[in-house]
Amino acid sequence: MESPPMRLSGKVTCADWSVAADTHEAEGGFGCTIRVEQHGSDGVLFEHNFEQGLGKRA
Repeated sequence: MESPPMRLSGKVTCADWSVAADTHEAEGGFGCTIRVEQHGSDGVLFEHNFEQGLGKRA
């Protein structure tokens, strides 16, 4: 019997920023998506996603 894929995720927040990470099964292994958000004092939201993996998502 094949074991189910393992997924890990987490989020760290502060008053005006957050960082979230999520792993996913990818072809040949695993990958990770990291999302960064920061609210500036002027109310503008900065956000960016980083994705690293060993191939395409399964």
